[in-house]
Amino acid sequence: MTYILLTKPQKSGMIFRVEHLIATVENGILRPEFIEGPEWPLSTKDWSDLPWWREGLVRAATKGDRLMASLTSQMRFTQVQEFADCFGRSGMTPEEAELCLKPEHRSVFDDMLKAMRKHAAFRTDLVHGVFNAALVQLEAFKARCKDKGIDFDRFHFVGSETPPEFTDDPEVVVVLDATLATLQETFEFAWEWTKDGQHDSYRWDGLNTDPAKLRLLEGAEAFEPFTLRWRRVKLDANVGKKPVNVRDPKRSPGVALLFVAAQHPERIKATDYKKRFGFWIPGLQCTVPDSDPWSRAPDVGFSLGDRRVWLSAALADGEHDRWAVPVFLGE
Repeated sequence: MTYILLTKPQKSGMIFRVEHLIATVENGILRPEFIEGPEWPLSTKDWSDLPWWREGLVRAATKGDRLMASLTSQMRFTQVQEFADCFGRSGMTPEEAELCLKPEHRSVFDDMLKAMRKHAAFRTDLVHGVFNAALVQLEAFKARCKDKGIDFDRFHFVGSETPPEFTDDPEVVVVLDATLATLQETFEFAWEWTKDGQHDSYRWDGLNTDPAKLRLLEGAEAFEPFTLRWRRVKLDANVGKKPVNVRDPKRSPGVALLFVAAQHPERIKATDYKKRFGFWIPGLQCTVPDSDPWSRAPDVGFSLGDRRVWLSAALADGEHDRWAVPVFLGE
């Protein structure tokens, strides 16, 4: 079955003001199906007597239109309307729409389609719709190092070079954790990478990575430079709990969580604070102005209003029902 949409411009003085009429074509038989517009005095049997209806069918047949191949012919009329309305809700003006429809500007739609197909909703290569595969992460890390003038050959793996598998849990992520020369350099490298994967970003200026202001959680293994390690992290662990009550030197991720944000930008964009939460970075402690030393932990969130990632630091003895305190899972 296919659909034909015929449009009749409104004219003043008409007894009936039908705007849109949809017909189905099935087994070679044309049938009116749906009519939209102000109230009309016609019965079903009268629809096919409308001159513009008959003429429209003749024109379609004369042109040899492949109606079934038409996008609108494969969508419900209400879907076509909603599709157009989406552009308006996204801020497109009538003037911009008219420009797009000009023959010389039709390439705009090609560019829009290419960009749209890069969105997570259209990608089939993402694990759980938001995570990049391990090989993609590794290649992205190599490319990032090259772009920043860092020799990848300086890194060595701690543990297996074979990454663990993703699980059926949509909030368990596989991430390539890394260290650069110092903890501070690693933090800034991962945050800059995170920012580049998002439309916009914010960082609280009270968060300083100076060695006197940022450190690993007390009891954690000593920092070792230029390492790579595959990790599994459960991102929605301990939702609403205080980091001071649940963090652990061995199981609490540090900069690995910034690498999650950097290597999996679609996960950050998918943050809704219902099923996918913002998160503390419980494996790090920081000192900020007007707070007790080492009383805070960095946190990463996503602003739903202006669609930007943010990095801040809050009191680790505080609790927020929209934040999780992630944990490492067994390798």
